[in-house]
Amino acid sequence: MKMKLSYFAELVKLRLSLLATFAAASGYVAARHPQGFSFSFILMVTGSFLIGGGANAMNQWVESGHDSVMLRTRDRVIPRGAMSSRSVFFCAAIFSIAGFGLLCGVNPTAALLGVFMWVAYVFVYTPLKRVSPLNVIAGSVCGAVPPLIGWFGSGNHFSFPAFLIFFQLLVWQIPHFAAIAWKYREDYSRASFKMPFLQDSFKLREKLFVVISAAMYLLSTSMFFQENLCGGIMWYLSLIVAVLFMINTFFFINHPQKKTAQTAVTLSIISLSCSYIGLWIHALLL
Repeated sequence: MKMKLSYFAELVKLRLSLLATFAAASGYVAARHPQGFSFSFILMVTGSFLIGGGANAMNQWVESGHDSVMLRTRDRVIPRGAMSSRSVFFCAAIFSIAGFGLLCGVNPTAALLGVFMWVAYVFVYTPLKRVSPLNVIAGSVCGAVPPLIGWFGSGNHFSFPAFLIFFQLLVWQIPHFAAIAWKYREDYSRASFKMPFLQDSFKLREKLFVVISAAMYLLSTSMFFQENLCGGIMWYLSLIVAVLFMINTFFFINHPQKKTAQTAVTLSIISLSCSYIGLWIHALLL
């Protein structure tokens, strides 16, 4: 049983699914539901986890052939023979349908956003990885949807703070992924993925894309205070780390090295974490 449960954890990409679910929960908290953590919050969190996990599982089903030739993915459940392709597809479908059903119990907007995220991830981002470097934009849009699921799941209407939370996560992913893609560039090339940032040095348009995205992330993070989403020491801390992240990103894209790539990944995670923790503290205690 323990081994089987570990298979499911791998299948849904547990860490990624939990991070996306935390982002959805953060969107709910930021919206400041008048009833606090109601039953709809439980439905929203569980539904977000299942539909996101289902999308991740379906992604593994679609890309199993490519996963088998990449060093970082050849130990996934299908390539190593832990689960059959049919079983993975069945599990992915069950997770996705269950997640959609739970989000329907929250409200139609949350459910539609969940479906949009799933469809965009499985039918746009996943196949686009083998066709065009623009896949990074599609992937970033998918990854930025969870906070909106939480925001609208709370019953709140669209407002600038909702857009700001979405936009911050959208632009954060570009420099974050640039560092990861460059770090594993040989693996992606081996699988014939048309990813950006796979050369030893960055092209000018790639540099501009990454730097502008990092600058937009810094700007959006700074606006959390103005929009009453975050404040106090955590806001200052997230801002400081965001500045360090941008500086390191600038050095990384001009002089790519494994050390600066890993530092960029680490700083990006710390900065976003500080921002979200500050959001929770500000919403719950103030």
